Amino acid sequence: MNILMVSDGYFPERIGGSYRYLTGLSEGLAKIGHNVHVLVPKIKQELPDIETINGVVIHRYTYSRRLPFISLLSQIHGSKRVFERISGEMQPELINFHHALPSLGITLLKKARKIPKVFTFYGPWGEEYRARNKAGISSAIYKKAMLIFERFILNRCSYILVLSEFSRNQLKEIHGIPFKKTSVIPAGLDISLFSPSDKLSARKKLNIRQDIRIVFTVRRLDPRMGLDILLDAFKKVRYRLGNIKLIIAGAGDSLESLVK
Repeated sequence: MNILMVSDGYFPERIGGSYRYLTGLSEGLAKIGHNVHVLVPKIKQELPDIETINGVVIHRYTYSRRLPFISLLSQIHGSKRVFERISGEMQPELINFHHALPSLGITLLKKARKIPKVFTFYGPWGEEYRARNKAGISSAIYKKAMLIFERFILNRCSYILVLSEFSRNQLKEIHGIPFKKTSVIPAGLDISLFSPSDKLSARKKLNIRQDIRIVFTVRRLDPRMGLDILLDAFKKVRYRLGNIKLIIAGAGDSLESLVK
């Protein structure tokens, strides 16, 4: 099957759980014989417009990084332009949207209407924007626009996939999407890459004594993840329990503020 994935990033050029999931899913589908193409914005100018990685063809479009509204229009135009170019070549039989912004331009095209479309919903676009930005009139307007755009795309998809019941309930509460239009498919895991190693050697490598308990989390270092709240709460946990250590693994813009 010819499958087109549409996202606002691809791992590892962009860090985050949804990007790693998209990459793993795309490579897994390519491995079993599907023709998989991915359409994403060009995060770094030095990246090629077209590149094949582990059997997956990546198509990148350039866009403006100026004001949010200009960036939005630029991404809509960029995704439309690249879709019109590659749709004739690969003739997608299924489009899987992973993020709303790059998907908006494609849903507006007449040639995309007859192609079956599914949306993998990770969380509400507007709420995630609000969590990353300061409150204000422009922020409120932009959040409302995101809500409208996201709902527009969701309503034009045949089916919506979520990773959890929590996300399924969010879709119902925020966008009014009925349960019959959604399916919960937990994220898969490549156990050849992510599997428990020897605990003793890991402790030695990190210089952690045997008697110390460990709390471990892997998150994108982003303000909306609430890691600052976790650090504050852990001070109380450590005060009450004593020999316990918190380990946070990840990368992101909040690294400097978290280590202070």
